Amino acid sequence: MKRIALLFASITIIVMTITGCMDYKVRHCKCDNMPEQTTGDGLIVQNATLSSKLSLYGDTTNYTGKYQNMVVSFDNGVTYEPIDTNKYTMISHLTYSGATPRYIRSVYKDDAEKKYIYYITVLICGYTEQFEMNYNFVLIPKVEDGYTGEYMVEYKRWERGKIKDYTDGSFKSESGVLNF
Repeated sequence: MKRIALLFASITIIVMTITGCMDYKVRHCKCDNMPEQTTGDGLIVQNATLSSKLSLYGDTTNYTGKYQNMVVSFDNGVTYEPIDTNKYTMISHLTYSGATPRYIRSVYKDDAEKKYIYYITVLICGYTEQFEMNYNFVLIPKVEDGYTGEYMVEYKRWERGKIKDYTDGSFKSESGVLNF
């Protein structure tokens, strides 16, 4: 009986090691080779680190432009300074996700439509009963007068080394107005 129990335990550990499912909270593992989190491209200021000590008010899903005491670092968090609103605009959109999320963010300006578009792809691997919220704060050059904004969020899942759509309706893409 001890041999059977030992054999079963050994097989379980080998399978968990091979599949990458050592975290007991994650039910659908295989998050290896998942893309790294991307700060973003397009207009996003690449060397800006926004403070995580937030004092927010207003709309609970779209904090763009609604911030107090936000600070930014341009030297990897060594020093912080207030955001110069004559040079920069901070934008954000609140997203929710499951286990092991990665965020891929981009901001582009459409001069023909006179608008800024903030794209967020939430790439999720695994499943837990806990959800993560992320405000997706980014800093861009000051928004030009007369321009509007919109956000577009896509939820994708990472499975066995490939990006796939959610087909079960658990996460749906969304879009809306981005207020400056």
